[in-house]
Amino acid sequence: RDKDFQSDMVEQFIQCIGLFPTGTLVELTTGEVGIVISQNRVRRLRPRVMMVLDKDKIAYDFNPVIDLIEESDEKEGDEKIEILHPLATGSYGIDISDYYL
Repeated sequence: RDKDFQSDMVEQFIQCIGLFPTGTLVELTTGEVGIVISQNRVRRLRPRVMMVLDKDKIAYDFNPVIDLIEESDEKEGDEKIEILHPLATGSYGIDISDYYL
């Protein structure tokens, strides 16, 4: 941003295609690991994520789904849950084909 391309142009590009396609394995700022299951049309950087591992990297018995756009509206500062970074396929032994998307 603001090096090769204008910041607002980069933001528009991200909003058009998103950075985290459905099926992407991601780590959240909470340390939890999840799989992107759908996009938010309004804010593509805040998709819906099915949680797979808790912060201690232990598998959930029941996979909760969180909507990051709702999380960002409800919480502030350090409490806000965001995607920290995408993970490589197979990270933590997770095979996304084991999960119904």
